[in-house]
Amino acid sequence: MALPFETSSRVYDLLYKDKDYAAEAEFIHQCLCSGDGVPETLLELGSGTGVHAHLLAQKGHSMKGVDLSAGMISRANALREQQPPDIRQRMEFHEGNVRTFKLGSKVDAVVSLFHVVSYQTTNGQVLDMFRNARDHLEPGGLFLFDVWYGPAVLDEPPAVRVKRAEGGGLEVTRLCEPALDVNRCTVDVRYTYLVREVPGGAVTESEEVHHMRYYFQPELEHFLESAGFQLAESFEWLTGNPLDSDTFGACFIAKAT
Repeated sequence: MALPFETSSRVYDLLYKDKDYAAEAEFIHQCLCSGDGVPETLLELGSGTGVHAHLLAQKGHSMKGVDLSAGMISRANALREQQPPDIRQRMEFHEGNVRTFKLGSKVDAVVSLFHVVSYQTTNGQVLDMFRNARDHLEPGGLFLFDVWYGPAVLDEPPAVRVKRAEGGGLEVTRLCEPALDVNRCTVDVRYTYLVREVPGGAVTESEEVHHMRYYFQPELEHFLESAGFQLAESFEWLTGNPLDSDTFGACFIAKAT
């Protein structure tokens, strides 16, 4: 059984080609720039294939990304090489663990997008990630992240679903089979990938299990305070609406104390 993104990094961008990265980058930019000044340097914990970093670099931010997946980092660097020099110099990617990677310098803000925090399934892992984010910030620096929100997960538990995509000479079918553990507040998501090169290629099959955790606001406030943050804002991802039992993706902004 492959680790998360060990095999799927090859087809990640194809499966998420309908994701509105531009709207998400603008949302992040507006959230971070609504306070005192514009943060110049951002550390992205879990930078994936670099699409968010690319769009935020276009908005003038200097992006430092870290990701555990070598495949993701390879694709992020390939995207970086396609950019004009002024954008390329504002993008930098490192292979590493979001809980332990050290940039060696402070940044103005830390972001962690597309539920990377939900991949931290134990209390120790959450605290390690939050403390690592805090270590990269001066007092007053911002930490923005999103998670699977507990009330919505319990109100409508994740279900089996199938997603298909085609492009770049590939046909991809992904089967998603989630298993909910209400005592541990986790969901083990088994992904089965069927990938065929077109035309006429053989189908290759691979599997990954993604261990995910859903969160409730009081526990996140506790983790943040233990790591040296104060929760500043919480709202629905992309809309800014108040959190409720229909909010699957919740966004939190914390300030370093």
